[in-house]
Amino acid sequence: MKPLTRYNRRIKLTLIKAMSVTCLFCLLYIPIMQNDGFRNDVGYYTVVLDGKELGAVNSVDEANQAFTNARLRLSGESDSILYMNPEFNVYEQSRLVGTRLSATDIEDAIYQNLASSIVQLDNQTAYTVRINDFTVTVASKDDVVKLIEGTKVNYDTKNEFQVTLQNLGVNSDAYSVNIVKSGIGSNNNNIVAATLNGQTSAAVTEGSVSTDGLKQISFSQNVVVNQTVASNTAVMSVDDALAAITKEKEAKTVYTIVDGDCLSTIATKINLSLEQIFALNPGITENSKIIPGEQLVVTVPTSELSVVTTQRSTYEEDYNADVQYVDNTSMYRGTSNVIQQGSTGHRTVTADISSVNGTENSRQIVQQTIITASVPRIVEIGTLTPPNYIKPISGGSFSSGFEMRWGVMHTGVDWACPQGTPVMAAANGTVIRAGWYSGYGNCVDISHGNGVVTRYGHLSKIVVSAGQSVSQYSTIAYSGNTGDSTGPHLHFEIIMNGTPVNPLTYVNKY
Repeated sequence: MKPLTRYNRRIKLTLIKAMSVTCLFCLLYIPIMQNDGFRNDVGYYTVVLDGKELGAVNSVDEANQAFTNARLRLSGESDSILYMNPEFNVYEQSRLVGTRLSATDIEDAIYQNLASSIVQLDNQTAYTVRINDFTVTVASKDDVVKLIEGTKVNYDTKNEFQVTLQNLGVNSDAYSVNIVKSGIGSNNNNIVAATLNGQTSAAVTEGSVSTDGLKQISFSQNVVVNQTVASNTAVMSVDDALAAITKEKEAKTVYTIVDGDCLSTIATKINLSLEQIFALNPGITENSKIIPGEQLVVTVPTSELSVVTTQRSTYEEDYNADVQYVDNTSMYRGTSNVIQQGSTGHRTVTADISSVNGTENSRQIVQQTIITASVPRIVEIGTLTPPNYIKPISGGSFSSGFEMRWGVMHTGVDWACPQGTPVMAAANGTVIRAGWYSGYGNCVDISHGNGVVTRYGHLSKIVVSAGQSVSQYSTIAYSGNTGDSTGPHLHFEIIMNGTPVNPLTYVNKY
């Protein structure tokens, strides 16, 4: 019986072990299987919000959707703007077994944690000031007024002008900005308020000449004010808005003068007018001498809003009357002669001086009293059509123009050509010089009447003589390298009434 008893005990022990394993399996595996969030075909992703683990889900998409749903629930429960910027992360982890939250549970967990970190932003009525395409938003109409007042404070030093807003219509949220002179009444006809396309000013009417002082304030840009609804983060203080619209957007730039520059060529290079160059460089005029190495201001810093002012000022000055021009039908076009030199006068002037951000850009005289009259300069201008000139050689290479050269004026044009090239008369005329002439070397001068002479220099051989009549295209000489010359070429001049003119005005260059 003992062997049987041992066998029974062994069977009993085995049965107990099997039942224990089965119970353990049921305790661990079956509850997991019953959890709707568990699937063997997905991963294990831990959801972390602002550093806090909220649980695990089956996928990243499931976590992101729960986060979106939670934010929507919170936004829908508030009438105000909600600012939510939490740190939301989802991490994949390796787990053989583990509990995952259902989509509803993870959404609730995110919702509860978001609710505790919400910043609520109240909507408020605000006012946007638009300057062309640039905008700033301030809290009230009073702030708009303070903002505009701030832009003019450096120019309206006596605080003579006031800023007001005027609604543009019963159902409109837009306002015009009016800048009016303080104390203006309905019976004052000299000064009126004006608003046009957002540009505002207070100005003196035509025909009136009042006392000196600030007469007008306006803006270069189109300025419009609109009522709006904005969050408090979008609304700026008056100081910040003023800094934004008056800050300089670019640095001043300069142009360095180089050899061969003149004011007109510089203006062409930098795409400015001469008047703009003069305005940017006080003291520079069309008669100023410019020196290589010197610098001209070509741009100045600008801001979003440019304040335009008009200042009326009375002063004394010397002046010159406008030059008077008289046509002379016996003189060729391109020639002139001073008949009367003129003189400088003296006068008292009342002028309106217009400035942009404090820099003068124009001046208009509204009244003057002559103390000493200026005598005008009178110049006669030729209107007679000159003869049809031809280029005096065939071929050749243009080598020098009618311009300053080596510090002196080169009063003609040069064509480099082989020595012995035939030189032709540029037009019909009479030879008045045929021989050696100073630095010109062998030289021929031909008179064409009406004070016009053509000159041909540095010739190797002359085949005409003084007093001889020549016709256009006839050979008068051959090119050479005589006189002050650095190589074989022809020097050609056209002289009208004793003054050299640019030959290329009358003959072809090539």
